[in-house]
Amino acid sequence: MMALCGASKFSEAEELLENSSKAPCISGRDVNNQLLKSILAYGREQYELCVDNLYPIRYDLVTIGGSDAQRDVFKQLLIAAALKSTKAEHRRLVEQLILERAALKPVSPLNDRLLLKMSGNA
Repeated sequence: MMALCGASKFSEAEELLENSSKAPCISGRDVNNQLLKSILAYGREQYELCVDNLYPIRYDLVTIGGSDAQRDVFKQLLIAAALKSTKAEHRRLVEQLILERAALKPVSPLNDRLLLKMSGNA
């Protein structure tokens, strides 16, 4: 999904989303579908929709497998979308999301940069 959105192949991304929602054998299918919707929304610059889809499942991402590093990409996606969102409630979530990430990665230059960006100094 990320590759398709990065290449602006949104019709193919929609097809992937549709096909994955029909696949009965996907582990964590509901979480997977919400994640795919989030990535697609971000690719379309619908940051509010991305946050609305991804925030509720952020703790459930473990059900779809993958490494901690892979799941961290989705945490970063959520933070980036919240930073770009026009909703005040999403902007208020940014610090909480960065602090959650910092609890797992206490030494992270990215966390430092995100905190600066959040405060408007970057």
